[in-house]
Amino acid sequence: MNLTIEQLRVFAAVAAASSFSDAAQALRLTQPAVSRTIQSVEGVVGTSLFSRTTRKVELTADGTEFLSVAAAIIEEFESSLGRFDAFMQSSRGTLTVAALPVLASGLLASIVSDFLAPRPQVQLHITTGSAQQVLERLRRGEADVAITEITPDSTGLQITPLGSDPMCVVVPRDHPLAESESARWKDLLRYDFITLAAGTSVRRLTDEGFSTTHAAPKSVVVVDATMTAVAMMSRGLGITAFPLSTRSFAAAESFTFIPLRDPTVSRELAVLWAASPAPSALARTFTESVLAASRESERRAGIVTG
Repeated sequence: MNLTIEQLRVFAAVAAASSFSDAAQALRLTQPAVSRTIQSVEGVVGTSLFSRTTRKVELTADGTEFLSVAAAIIEEFESSLGRFDAFMQSSRGTLTVAALPVLASGLLASIVSDFLAPRPQVQLHITTGSAQQVLERLRRGEADVAITEITPDSTGLQITPLGSDPMCVVVPRDHPLAESESARWKDLLRYDFITLAAGTSVRRLTDEGFSTTHAAPKSVVVVDATMTAVAMMSRGLGITAFPLSTRSFAAAESFTFIPLRDPTVSRELAVLWAASPAPSALARTFTESVLAASRESERRAGIVTG
């Protein structure tokens, strides 16, 4: 059967009004147009749906059964359109975000509550991994949005920059370096150092910084997670170097983040989407929230990024 939703609406309106003229008035159509529509519907279904008298229009037994079908179709159609409209308005749907662990625990944690509060029908899935893992999930369609550093592997993706994330030395507040406005990488060689494992973006940045000193730090512990390094520092096992973005969750009240120089080492953070298909309205709205949070974090830190 080939019927349009408008034909079903006309049929339902006549059934509700028990009158062609009243239905036509309610639908803002002419009575002949309504009559022609009902004739077309009856032709398609192959039966009379109304018994007509000079005084009243009543549903036949077939018409009563067909009305239940038409009503269900109309209800589902309107409900589906409502869901789609809510989706387009970013008020419902599921969004999967892949992010570096430090960004998930810091930047994302700071915005999730405010983002979800006005969107009770939105479900947010957050998955973490290395920069490579995050991008792989995005390319495989396992994530809608990625929040990570920009790398050569980002080629071909849609990139919305968040700004620079400079490396800092992280020391206890009573450490000799704690009052310094900045520190050189070679200054760190005097102290026990907690190193992130090879393969992490923090390790890559740390190696880049120490490369100009032509010496290796005194690594007392090598860990594979930022929070493990924080725990080790809390036990007095040494100092470490983290990107500034880590400050939002790395027990900032206990440690001081001091910008590193000679050389200045940083990574560029961004929100990334697959080039195709285009991101959903929900993904775009979430990205706007991330950008706003990133700017606010920069403002509080007194940092201007690109």
